[in-house]
Amino acid sequence: MKFVSIGIPVYNGGSYIEQALNSVYLQGDSSWLQVVVVDDCPTDDTVEVVKCSLLERDFPEHVRFEQLSQNGGVSAARNKILDLVDTDYVLFLDADDMLLPGCLMSFQELLARNFDVVYTPLTTWDGNSEAIKEVFSGVVVDVQSELSGIAFYDYYREHPKTGYHVDASCGIFYRKALLDSYKLRYTEGMIYLEDGEFLGRGNSPSSK
Repeated sequence: MKFVSIGIPVYNGGSYIEQALNSVYLQGDSSWLQVVVVDDCPTDDTVEVVKCSLLERDFPEHVRFEQLSQNGGVSAARNKILDLVDTDYVLFLDADDMLLPGCLMSFQELLARNFDVVYTPLTTWDGNSEAIKEVFSGVVVDVQSELSGIAFYDYYREHPKTGYHVDASCGIFYRKALLDSYKLRYTEGMIYLEDGEFLGRGNSPSSK
């Protein structure tokens, strides 16, 4: 069984963070699951909503709630999550995203094969709860061997195995050791598109 961390950065997400948390609680057995919620100093009732959600469940041990000392943006919140987690894999979930019940367990067979990256199917929804788009899902067996001298950006943008929207961080299981080996963290201070910049940054193995 591979241990997985769900990282949820949140800022002014009081109206939907509880739905995201509930979708994580519905994953079932928590013995292999860690949840890290990092609050980026919101100006709404996010903190109260999160604390009430945890209180209702008697503060589950596998859920950790951290607050940044000052607002630093989503990249700072994601980096804090990466600094805190020590599991085999980490999966980011934005506060306005939800997991289908039991979906994480369905990926354990893939994670057990130690793939570097596992992409989950992602579906976006319109205001009428109609699915409007589903994007690629799949695996990257070994990033270092498959890069073949090209940079991360070109790999994720052009590699036929990924075909992934380069600007999305959610829905990707990253092997934590992979991120640590390349010292990959989000660039703080970016106002938007920090997802794509994170996925696109990095050096090829030949330049290390």
